[in-house]
Amino acid sequence: MSTWRSLTASIGALAFALALIFLLALDRDAHSPASAALDVSPDWMATGEGKANNFGYSVASAGDVNRDGYDDVVIGADRYKQFTGRAYVYLGNDNGLSTTPILTATGEDVNNHFGYAVDTVGDVNGDGYDDIIVGAYHYKEFTGRVYVYAGNATGLSPTPVLTITGEGPNIYFGRSVATAGDVNGDGYDDVIVGAEAYDDWTGRAYVYAGSSRGLGTAPVFIGDGEGPANAFGRAVGAAGDVNGDGYSDVVIGAHGCDRFQGKIYVYYGSPDGLDAEPAFTATGQAANNHFGFSAGTAGDVNGDCYDDLVVGASRQDENTGWVYVFAGGSRGLSRTPIFAASGEGQDSHFGYSVSAAGDVNADGYDDIVVGAFHHNDSTGRAYVFAGSANGLSPAPILTVTGEGAANSFGRSVGTAGDVNARGHADLVVGACGYDHYTGRAYLYLGE
Repeated sequence: MSTWRSLTASIGALAFALALIFLLALDRDAHSPASAALDVSPDWMATGEGKANNFGYSVASAGDVNRDGYDDVVIGADRYKQFTGRAYVYLGNDNGLSTTPILTATGEDVNNHFGYAVDTVGDVNGDGYDDIIVGAYHYKEFTGRVYVYAGNATGLSPTPVLTITGEGPNIYFGRSVATAGDVNGDGYDDVIVGAEAYDDWTGRAYVYAGSSRGLGTAPVFIGDGEGPANAFGRAVGAAGDVNGDGYSDVVIGAHGCDRFQGKIYVYYGSPDGLDAEPAFTATGQAANNHFGFSAGTAGDVNGDCYDDLVVGASRQDENTGWVYVFAGGSRGLSRTPIFAASGEGQDSHFGYSVSAAGDVNADGYDDIVVGAFHHNDSTGRAYVFAGSANGLSPAPILTVTGEGAANSFGRSVGTAGDVNARGHADLVVGACGYDHYTGRAYLYLGE
C-alpha cells in the first residue's frame, strides 16, 4: 500500500509540474488584452497620522456601508499609538473616495494591534447596509478579539455592534478576518475568523452566521489544522461559489503544513452550512514554499459562471513567490491550477497578498491583483492579471511600483469595489512602510 501511495503521489506531482509548464508556455498573444485597464498613477491616496503607524498594513473593500450606490474602503493601521491600532473607512463618491474618513475606530489598549486585519462582511443582518469587521489579534495576551461595525444611512456605527473574543491566550484570534459569503443560503452573509496559533500553532478557524439579529456569538463551524506548526487559519476567506450550487464556499490556508510546504482547504456551503470536512485540498510544491499564506476567491476569471480560487506561495523559489489559480466547475475546483505566475526575482515575495480585483476593464471577466511587497529593496509592486474566455493573461496588464525603498507597497492589495459607481471595479493597495512606517494607501480607478 505504501508503495502504491508513493507512486500515486509521484504521478500527481509530475502531472502538476507538466500542467504548469503547459500553462507558462501558452501563446501570450492569445490571452493578453490590448491595453491596461488602469493607469499607473493613483487616483487617490491617504497617509497615516504619524511615524510607525503602519497605515495600509491591511486594506479592503468595505462594501456600501451607507447604501448610497458607491462602494467604500476600509484601511488598517495596526501600530497606531503604541500598537493600539486604528481602522479608517472612506466613503465612495463621484470622484473616487472621500479625503477624510467617515469612521475612525481605535483599539482598546496598547499592543492590541487593532486593524491588523480588516474586511467587509457583507450584510450580516439583512438591513441593506454592508458591515465591516476589524481584527485585534494581540488583545489580552494574544487571545485576540474581533469587532463588527454596522452600516447605516449615515455610514457606520461609531462603536462596534458586536465583539467576539478568542478562546484563550496565545491563539491569535482575529489575525485573519473575512466575509464568508452566504454559506447556508439564508440570505444573510456570514463571517470567518482565523486563529493560527491555536493549540501550539495547529490553528483553528471559526464561522459565525448572519441573521436578522446580526451575527451570532457562537460559531456555527469550527475547523482545525492537522497538527502542530500548521498555522491553519493564517489565511481565511470566501471562495465564492466554486461548484455552482448556490451556496458560498470558504478557503482556509495552513502555510506551515509539512515544513512550510503549505496547504489549502476548501469547505463547501450547503443548506446546513459548511461541510464538516474539506471537499478540496491542495499542497505546495516543496518545503518552505508557504503555499496558502494568502488565499481567496478570484471571482469568475473565465466567464463560465463558476467562481475560481487564487492562492499565494510567497516564499517559493527562494522567496521569489508564485501565485496559482484553480478553476471552479460543476464538480468543484480543478485538481491542477489553470494559471501560475512567479515573481520577478528572489526575495520579491510575490503572492504575499492576493485578491480578486473584480472586473476592472468591464469586459465581463473578473481579474486578480497580486502584491510583492519586498520587490527591489522593499519598494514593492502590485500586478493585475486580466480575465478572459481563456482564463487569466499570462503577463500582467498593469504593474504598479511603490514610491521608494522600504515602502512595502503591495503588503496589502484588494478590490475597492466600484467606489465611483461607473461600472468598473477599482483597486486599493497599501504601502505600510512609507515614510518610516507612517504608511500610505492608494486607489486606482478601473477604466
